[in-house]
Amino acid sequence: MTKPDRISRAELALALKLAAQREVISASHDSISLAEAERIAQEVGVAPAELRAALRALYARRLSSQGILGPDGIQTVQDTVRGTITPATAHHMLARGQLELPIVGGAIDHPSEGLWRLTDGRGGAALQVISRGEETAIAGTQDRRVTKWGLLAGGTMVGASAGYMAGAFLAIGLFEATVFEQSIPLGLIAALPPLASLAGAVLGGVVGRVAWVRAARRTRERLFAALERMRAVAETEMERVPPPGPENDRSEAN
Repeated sequence: MTKPDRISRAELALALKLAAQREVISASHDSISLAEAERIAQEVGVAPAELRAALRALYARRLSSQGILGPDGIQTVQDTVRGTITPATAHHMLARGQLELPIVGGAIDHPSEGLWRLTDGRGGAALQVISRGEETAIAGTQDRRVTKWGLLAGGTMVGASAGYMAGAFLAIGLFEATVFEQSIPLGLIAALPPLASLAGAVLGGVVGRVAWVRAARRTRERLFAALERMRAVAETEMERVPPPGPENDRSEAN
């Protein structure tokens, strides 16, 4: 194979893209972990923080296309950190996460080895840390189902009421004109209020869905911000603790 002395930036970008695609396709699963994605990104010169920011923007755009009724009412985000943590670090991570996702009256629960949770007791919001082996998983969730159905139902009902009133006023005007001119069928006039109510309900539902998508997007932004704070605590604490090795073992022995 003849190796060229120089290649263009476009050729380099294309080669890196094809190489990344070949590596992903060669995996046995259709998806890869975030840690693996960060490793691939680092190999092509993309910082992990930049990759996570791009993924958050991608997830935010996907919210608007999730189903007829919009995104799920329970929003959940997850992330991973390489390395293990101590119980003190886990408590610190959960405390920092609260700065972005306040959990009023919450308490830290430690139901099993390597698992710490902070919940409000009502299932409304929760932060979680799971340390297993050489990887620590962090997650955040918030239940916004009441907000979702309130916006959807409220928008639909308000739209239906407004549409019915507009249709009724229009029907009255047409009826008065018909009394004198006999030009418009009465059946059509009578159908105007329910038809306008239906149209208003559809429009109100669309407006309610748009409002819910925006609310869900803000919720995910808060959850991601909470996980970023938790991740920063974990990485800082891991940097302070030297990894186990022969040199550290000898220094401890001395």
